[in-house]
Amino acid sequence: MGEILAFIPTLFGTVLHFINGIVGNYGWAIIIFTIIIRLIIFPLTIKQLQSAAKTQELQPKLAEIQERYKNDKEKLGQEQMKLYKEEGINPLGGCLPLLVQMPILISLYNAFSYPLTYQLNMHAETLTDAFKKTYAGGFGQLEYVNPIIHPEHIGLGFNFNFLGIFDLGHIPNLNSVTVANISGLALVLIATVLTFFSIKLSMKRPNQPAPQPGKDGKNSMAQMNKTMMFMMPAMTLFFGFSFPGGLTLYWAAGYVIQILQQLAINKWFHGRKKEVVLVDK
Repeated sequence: MGEILAFIPTLFGTVLHFINGIVGNYGWAIIIFTIIIRLIIFPLTIKQLQSAAKTQELQPKLAEIQERYKNDKEKLGQEQMKLYKEEGINPLGGCLPLLVQMPILISLYNAFSYPLTYQLNMHAETLTDAFKKTYAGGFGQLEYVNPIIHPEHIGLGFNFNFLGIFDLGHIPNLNSVTVANISGLALVLIATVLTFFSIKLSMKRPNQPAPQPGKDGKNSMAQMNKTMMFMMPAMTLFFGFSFPGGLTLYWAAGYVIQILQQLAINKWFHGRKKEVVLVDK
């Protein structure tokens, strides 16, 4: 079971280290790796956007069903599922990319945090010997292979310095004012802002009717969107102070790509709506 769980981070780590060997910089390797991952899951992203757009268009019908069966939860659920089925919508379709991203993030956390194990594929025995002979302990593998901390290990092929500012092998903290912590904080804030902007942008689709509130003055979709818009950046902020800078860069680069995808989809969706209007006329 352990070998199965180690397969994905080992695969990711091997690919990442291969790209790093070509470009010679950890940061650019992570960005290229992010683009590859996003291309792989792009079909799921398209389905997510299509599902979200269709669900948004169904809001008036959903609100009517909610009002009609507000006192019968079982019937309400049945009618909602019936409507989704008639319209060809999978209510969980919007969650697919997020569900896929979670094991990717967990695997990348291992690949980034334990580079000797998952990027250099060092066996436990070799790893133990390396630590016993050349490392006194007190830190983890990241510090061991970080040439910024241990210049003698520069031959291992890692260069965590990105753009001359960021140390991607460092987990930022607020305990001390250092260059690594200040640059790490800047990277975390950039990732948090990108997360917020991406979520906010995904809620704005051209020519979509605004969600209509029910008779109680509330709209469940609007409330969920508002929650997501603040919950996801909060998660990014938390992760940024828990994970190495390399993973934060992956997160930030992923949201840059997602923003560009969303802008392109919105433009396409806007043009498609115009064509539909012209045909109807």
